[in-house]
Amino acid sequence: MRQENTPRNVGLFLTGLGTLAIVMGTVEYWETLKELHEKKDFRLTRPSLLMALIMSVMGVFLFVSIMTKLF
Repeated sequence: MRQENTPRNVGLFLTGLGTLAIVMGTVEYWETLKELHEKKDFRLTRPSLLMALIMSVMGVFLFVSIMTKLF
């Protein structure tokens, strides 16, 4: 690995790690909402869920766009 690629590789690693964390958090939040919905009736569509979905999609898009530019 050349030293000039190190910042890009670290950025790619951190982008991937952050994207994985937000996707996992979004899935866990959705599962929790479904469990709570079984006990009490409330809307499943929440602003925080919408924001988490947007961030997850954008993170995946960013990660994929960086990866495609590498090859």
